[in-house]
Order: sequence, then structure tokens, then C-alpha cells
Amino acid sequence: MQTPTISEIASHNADAGGFYFSRDTLKFFNQTEWSFQVHQVRDRIFVFAPSRWGGKLMGYSIAEYDPETGNIRAVIGSDNATIRTDTQARFAIDAHCA
Repeated sequence: MQTPTISEIASHNADAGGFYFSRDTLKFFNQTEWSFQVHQVRDRIFVFAPSRWGGKLMGYSIAEYDPETGNIRAVIGSDNATIRTDTQARFAIDAHCA
């Protein structure tokens, strides 16, 4: 399976009625679509980006994308505040899939 781009994921999510990449959602977390990266582990696809409040890094948004439905669901809930870098986010996703 080829890894989709963040634009493809955002478009599919919106077409499926999702709001994960809506302007209001992104604005609330001080993010843009381009803040996100895609990380694939075997057949699972994740998106992640830093989340900021008042200019300060609060942690990372990490979610799993379902390429069949376009749905996106948050994962690695309360631990995301301890994630401070892209590398740590990828590591957390890999550990989540182990």
C-alpha cells in the first residue's frame, strides 16, 4: 500500500463527514494541514503534529487514519503531552503498534 499524502487524507476525511482537519479544529490547536506528517506502520496509517496553546508546545496530536472509511481517531491519548519531538511521536506510534 502506498502511503497517502496529508492532503489526500484530509480530503478523504472531509468527504466522509469528518472534522479532524477542519479550519476550526486546526485553529483551536494552532495547527495547519501542513503541520501534520504521515507515518505508516505496516498497513496502519497515522497522522501527527505538534499542538500549541499560546505559542507554547503542549504535546502532539496523534491519530490513526482508516483508508477504507476516511475516519480519523485519536490514539495515544493522555501520553501525548510528554511527546515533544517528531521522533518521539514516531516512536510512540511504533510502540502503539507493537
